Amino acid sequence: MKKTLAIILEICVLFGTVVLAATLVPQDPPVQEQAPQSLGTTDAKPSAPAAKPAPKARKRKPGSTASASKTPAKRVVKDGGTAEPTAQLSPSMSEEQASHSRQTTAQLLNSTDSNLREAGNRTLNASQQEMVTQIRKYMEQANAALTAGDLLRGHNLALKAHMLSDDLLKH
Repeated sequence: MKKTLAIILEICVLFGTVVLAATLVPQDPPVQEQAPQSLGTTDAKPSAPAAKPAPKARKRKPGSTASASKTPAKRVVKDGGTAEPTAQLSPSMSEEQASHSRQTTAQLLNSTDSNLREAGNRTLNASQQEMVTQIRKYMEQANAALTAGDLLRGHNLALKAHMLSDDLLKH
């Protein structure tokens, strides 16, 4: 509220307009103590508060920009500005670690596939069929992550699929 009033007052000063402070800042009326009135007099009037003098308007020099130095200049950035820097979300792996991760992920996916073939030879109830559907989704997501180069995610998804397929065979 005070900041808004200060801006309005600054604009008025810039344009040479005189504004009474009482019209900008709402204030509670001052509390007046009244002397006890005598019973016979009815003409007693409370005294009105004294009007505040208006602030003096500053004279502006021609060509001066008082507010321009206070506000930062606007910057227009075309087409969204510069490209965002790319961030590496996964920890970096050596080539040897990446190769090992690809091999273990491929082994997990092959083992999961053989588990699904073995489970397909049995009669599955509804919850087991849903589990097979979830395993296949994990396998697809793992392959997509490997194709995209996200080895850690691919390995984690292949591990989930393998664990579910082991659980499916046990029950």
